[in-house]
Amino acid sequence: MHKMDYKTEKGKEIMLYPHGLSLPMDKKPSDNALKIIQEGISYLELMDEPQGSGCIFFNDDYYCQKTPGGKGYAWCVTYLWDIFRMCGLSHLFYDGGRVNNCAELYNWAKKKGLLVNTDKAEYGDIVLFDWYETGKPCHCGFMLGRNESDGKYITLEGNTSELNDSRGGIVKIRNRRVGGIYSVIRPRYTKSALELQQYNGYIRNWRELCNELGLNPENKRKELEKQIILSGYERWGYDLGNHLCGSWAVSLFDSRKNETFCMRDHLGAKAMYYSVMPDQTFHCSYDLSDLLEVANFEKKFNSDLLYQYFTSGFVTGDRTFFEGIKMLLPGHYLVWNGRELCVKPYWEAKFEPDYSKTTEEWVALIRDTVKKIVDEDNDVKDIILSDDVASSYLLSHSGVSNAHIIACGKDNDDEFKAAEKFAAGLGKNTNRNIITPEEYFYAVSWLANYIDQPSADAFLPVFALGCLKPAKHTEVILSSLGANTLFHHFCSKQDVINGINQSGLPLFNDKELQDLLIVSSEVGADDFSSDKAAGKDNLPTTMQCHDENSLEGNILAKLDLIAKMCEMEISVPFCDIRLFDIVRKIPCEYKGEKNIKSRIFHEAASMATHGKLDNCLKNDYLPSVSGWMLDECYNAPFKDKLFGDISRKFFSTCEIEKLWNRFSSGETSLYTKLYAIYLFVIWYEINFAGKGSSIWLVSPKSGAGAVGGYDCGK
Repeated sequence: MHKMDYKTEKGKEIMLYPHGLSLPMDKKPSDNALKIIQEGISYLELMDEPQGSGCIFFNDDYYCQKTPGGKGYAWCVTYLWDIFRMCGLSHLFYDGGRVNNCAELYNWAKKKGLLVNTDKAEYGDIVLFDWYETGKPCHCGFMLGRNESDGKYITLEGNTSELNDSRGGIVKIRNRRVGGIYSVIRPRYTKSALELQQYNGYIRNWRELCNELGLNPENKRKELEKQIILSGYERWGYDLGNHLCGSWAVSLFDSRKNETFCMRDHLGAKAMYYSVMPDQTFHCSYDLSDLLEVANFEKKFNSDLLYQYFTSGFVTGDRTFFEGIKMLLPGHYLVWNGRELCVKPYWEAKFEPDYSKTTEEWVALIRDTVKKIVDEDNDVKDIILSDDVASSYLLSHSGVSNAHIIACGKDNDDEFKAAEKFAAGLGKNTNRNIITPEEYFYAVSWLANYIDQPSADAFLPVFALGCLKPAKHTEVILSSLGANTLFHHFCSKQDVINGINQSGLPLFNDKELQDLLIVSSEVGADDFSSDKAAGKDNLPTTMQCHDENSLEGNILAKLDLIAKMCEMEISVPFCDIRLFDIVRKIPCEYKGEKNIKSRIFHEAASMATHGKLDNCLKNDYLPSVSGWMLDECYNAPFKDKLFGDISRKFFSTCEIEKLWNRFSSGETSLYTKLYAIYLFVIWYEINFAGKGSSIWLVSPKSGAGAVGGYDCGK
């Protein structure tokens, strides 16, 4: 029986093979890799009989019978399969299943994220060959090493010979040119010291990171992103977040340090919750319900956040409505070593106005950055249009094929036609998506079943319904959400100091909340409110804090929610950290001109759309939603919650009646305040009153089904 051995010579590992072959190694292989190659070497020079017939015991083992031989019994793959089986390591090869085809083996490895770059091939890797450049692998073998004299790869192969590249009928060691290699597979011979416990994300700069980390970009996208996280952590440690662009929530365990590492993206697009339980066990997840299901966790409502919710319309910071559960702040990481918890920022938003650039230079910088970011989504084929300028800007720059237009009610024909004309001029297909009042109120309950924290944006059900149909056939969709918050809000010092919320979300003042709430809650929970109450004029601090919080609570957290509901990813180029880093440096007032950010964005959009912004979508959902809330044909669920038992537990019925009377008398803008109460009551019922929701929930990927009559199977 042929054997191999290794020795250390001048600090370097040398592998010794039969026939006097020796190859230097960069490092000592793993025990499992050594075991596999030793087993494979033991059959060196073994031939099928008659030669080239395929009659060999590797095939007998694979087919569980004596094989008759013939053209259909090539055995380069079954040789590998049987070697793993005989070593008791079948689980490392095709997950223990059966495969006798190189293309199927490659597809499995790609799906599992096991492909590595050819120049990174190591001892024990599986090498796939494509001799005839057909674009498909046709032969395979084990990697042994490189020939130092000519750089060729030394491989161990079954069903080869000196005269044939494949189907030669013998086990041999071959000297292969690099140009004939199709791909390289690396089985997981060793259990990594790093274990990726949870990952929820969308990494935009994955291509450049693959190049930097030596990863094969052909692997399936989601598996590739997990590899990026693990390889990136090995290289950059706690600073990993500063090398990623996109959105993510990550937790991994490092057995070398016996510590859990969690990280959240810069702006808070993905949630990450954590808790140290009374028994000193640590739990974390991007899905808050996972923590609620931990044994012995007692669910208690945190009323201290009511003030913040009814001031901003959302909850930010590290606290949640569930006592004992915290949310990791955007741009932060945490480390738990079994005894102590350490939470630190890896990135901080800083307002640093730069007066050195002209408006034209800012416009060019914004335009170039947006184009670079959108180009990273060139494989995304769908976009959802939810507003005017930003959606049109994104549609013009992207390579999408399908534009999905959402609107409330049926009186939007002119707006639809304008948007369709604009899209048609860019060569895009359009799909109308008209939301009815019945669908809207059902969607509110649908939302409440999913949201971890209440969000009082009345547009959210509209956007969620608009995403349902495209989710049927796509895994990623583009959205322009976030642009208005980034470029149009917080443009003046007075707006920030006064706490003006220009996004249309509910904004109760202190006096209104004192009259409305009948339970105690912390007053001044918002960071900017404390500065205002103290009479401070700290523009940089208040602006950066409120702008960052608004992106997290007002835009990004909602998108993560809808992505979970619709089982797809929502890509938001205007919320990319690279664009945020530019916008935070644009002065709010420049050379006497106010709202400079808004003008810069509009000029960049106008250049991208060749000045055709007048033809883009101009749809205002607010009149429709407020009208539905007043319409007795549809608003029974709405009024039942406003004046029901749960509402009376938290709110003054008299104050709600006053709001309703003013609303029904013509103050339609009050719908935002009423919706905030309505959504909170439904959410509280589901999470703390145990009532749940009667809404029929379906998967948009599952085929036929409906959400309150909304057919998501079309």
